[in-house]
Amino acid sequence: MAFGTRVHYGFKVSNNFSDVIDTELALERLKLNIGDLNIIRGADDAGAVRSDLIAVSDLNVPLYKTLDRYQSETEIYKSVMENSGGADAALRGDLDINGPLAASGIRYKFLNPDTESIGIADISTSRISAWSTASSTPIASDPIFYGSQIEIASNGGGVGGTVTANKLTWGEIAQPKIFAAELPTHKITTTINGTQVKLYAMKSIPLKFDGYFRNFDGAVTVNAISGVSVGWRIINQVNSTDESRFERNALNYRSVVGAPRRIEIYYPPDRFTSITLTSIGMSDLPKAELPSLTGLNVSLNEFKDIPNITTFAPNLETLNIFRNNLYLAQNESLRKFGIDSINRLPSSITSINMYGTYYGSIRCVDRSDQDGTGVIVGSEITTGIGGADSMSVIEARFPDLVTLNVQRGTGPYFGPDEYDPLCFLPSAPNTCENYYVANNDFRGIPTTGLKDLSNLKNLNLYGNYYLSDASFALTSFDLVSVGIGYTQLSIPDLSSRTSLTSFDYSYGRRVNSLYTGSTDANYKFSNCTTLNSLGFFGSYANGFIPKFKGNFNLTSVDFYAAQYMTGGRPDNGEHGYAEGDTYVMYKDTFNDAKGMRFFRVLSYSLLAGKGFEPGTFKNLSSLYYLFWYSYGRTGLGAVVELPDISGCPALQYMVMPVNNFSGPIPSFVSNDIIFYVDLSSNQLTGPVPTFANKTRITYVFLNNNQLSSFIGFENTTSLNYAYLHNNQIAGDIPMLSGQAPNLYRLYLYNNELSGYTVGSFAGLTRIQIIDISNNDLYASDINNIVDDLYINYLAAPRAGVSVNLRSQSNAVGYAPSSLGSVREQEVREKLDFLASKGWSVAIGG
Repeated sequence: MAFGTRVHYGFKVSNNFSDVIDTELALERLKLNIGDLNIIRGADDAGAVRSDLIAVSDLNVPLYKTLDRYQSETEIYKSVMENSGGADAALRGDLDINGPLAASGIRYKFLNPDTESIGIADISTSRISAWSTASSTPIASDPIFYGSQIEIASNGGGVGGTVTANKLTWGEIAQPKIFAAELPTHKITTTINGTQVKLYAMKSIPLKFDGYFRNFDGAVTVNAISGVSVGWRIINQVNSTDESRFERNALNYRSVVGAPRRIEIYYPPDRFTSITLTSIGMSDLPKAELPSLTGLNVSLNEFKDIPNITTFAPNLETLNIFRNNLYLAQNESLRKFGIDSINRLPSSITSINMYGTYYGSIRCVDRSDQDGTGVIVGSEITTGIGGADSMSVIEARFPDLVTLNVQRGTGPYFGPDEYDPLCFLPSAPNTCENYYVANNDFRGIPTTGLKDLSNLKNLNLYGNYYLSDASFALTSFDLVSVGIGYTQLSIPDLSSRTSLTSFDYSYGRRVNSLYTGSTDANYKFSNCTTLNSLGFFGSYANGFIPKFKGNFNLTSVDFYAAQYMTGGRPDNGEHGYAEGDTYVMYKDTFNDAKGMRFFRVLSYSLLAGKGFEPGTFKNLSSLYYLFWYSYGRTGLGAVVELPDISGCPALQYMVMPVNNFSGPIPSFVSNDIIFYVDLSSNQLTGPVPTFANKTRITYVFLNNNQLSSFIGFENTTSLNYAYLHNNQIAGDIPMLSGQAPNLYRLYLYNNELSGYTVGSFAGLTRIQIIDISNNDLYASDINNIVDDLYINYLAAPRAGVSVNLRSQSNAVGYAPSSLGSVREQEVREKLDFLASKGWSVAIGG
């Protein structure tokens, strides 16, 4: 008997409260007024940030933190529910009950001792759930209710079977035709009252997809029938008045509330060639067969059991099923990516994207058991990968595979398990051109099925931290892009790969060189004629900076935080020197790479005391970014000047701090679009450049040098930041108003400035910070500065400006007083006025 306890259903936590029906009522219960929210809606577009809203809200509780807790705890409940039993998932393992258990029907698995197989039984409180009559005292003539479709098997002669019934009733009320796409797909021969008649019927029109969503973007392609459009009907399963109809191939559906909905797509099933339905909360596919379907995208849904696509789309070629938690399958054999799982996918697949679906390793089969057609005739190896004698189920099932993508973004990831503690990468057939497995936890490379793929074009192994291989190499000469960063693989020899455009070794964890030997001929990327970028950011790449031989299209080289790079060149005399460490870089470095645009080096292993051979960066007309950071090693104990950049008219960023360069700062006469200059923390001498007519210059960092003079800037209308502190600059603070009118920050502290040009600060109406502390100014200079600050405020009233005038050696302890001289009283009055307007002007010390 059924329990009479009333069951209260709440929100489905996986939908993050999107199933709230009355949103305004829900906000009211949270003490939020929709009108107030509408007032602040879009405030971020006006530059407001969260702290601004908190400041004006007068809240006595941190509401934003409270709402954040709701969100985070919802995610916790979601993860718990995904592993729990419910209407859409079975309980796992044993269940101990302490108290009553109520349900209208409970199905469970058991071991049949007679057949030694797993069976399914039913503890039912409703006869209907046991597929029996609903009568309390059943008799043979009672009707039986079926909750599924009836399939009529063929009689073996190619003709369908027969069904005999004295009376038929329809389970659903017949609906009028609503779309032109409702066309007959089958002809049924039947006998009614002794007369044989033929009836037209539709099968699989419409295709019905059930889910839970508010919005979705969907699309189909079809072999079109002239004059017949694809029909869509979106039906709210709990509100029959909420129904929408469309006729088009692509649909962008939007609603104000999440709800359980059915998507019906109307078109003859043999005409579909592709279907895209993502993020609709779908957990199963329709019971249909689409023989022409070659593309299916059901990613970001709620499939737990991998669907039987072999039946649904037997000729499928492209499958996107990523971000479905297939590891939560009710059937234990489907919780890993093995034979049972992959046999649900048609062997015709040539492209598969299924990241974020399974945990654990990808299973293997014995290579000798394959017949080359995608039919796995052997059995899964149970003791782990077998090296050269085994193949992944991917290679076994998909003999024509072109693209494999298990590249994780978020969600489950592949990694070691009891089956394969080393978690080898899956082998692929030689047809494979694109192999993406980034951000998983693969740790080994199979002997065959990757390194020897002769058609491989694009490879991404990034982010498999423990991935290593003692003999890593790539056979293919068709390579276009290779990414092996954040692994423990070595840099392979890819010389003469004339199709290669990019190589990424960012965060590569094995110390190894860009050379295979001791001469320039051993450069691992020589004669890669289409190579565009080389990335070694944060890697263990070490040794020489190469001559980029044969890299005629190279535009980007990144050795940032490649801390083992030393510079220099192999000692073979090709560069004209007997020793390879005469210079840290040689003038022939870019002979073949004159289109270089981005060049960056940061390493604490660079040759100490060595500089650039004159002409190293000569005539690099496209170079826009030059970065060099040696932790003070370049020029250490020697005279090394900055490289000549006069032949780099496209230069926008010259970033070379924390070295030991000496000599003057370049004038940038030929660098008309220079934007960012950072030459801080060197040993540079001479004047600060005026950057005359450099109207794009915005950032100047020349602090921590030995610069001696500053006559101002000239027509630098975009200059915002000028950092000139910690130098030896003497003389007067020059006129800045009019020449650098958009300065935000000016740092001149710790210099030897002894005067001030009246009017210099008066026109800096966008200034935020001025710091000229620890100089040699006089009291009269301070007074004149205060006058100009007062004028500045009157011209552009605003708060939050900070000015530091402390510690002037020629005005020790100077503090204008309201009881002092007339001049002091005047200055004090202006200081008090500025303070009342939110300015901070520090004097004295």
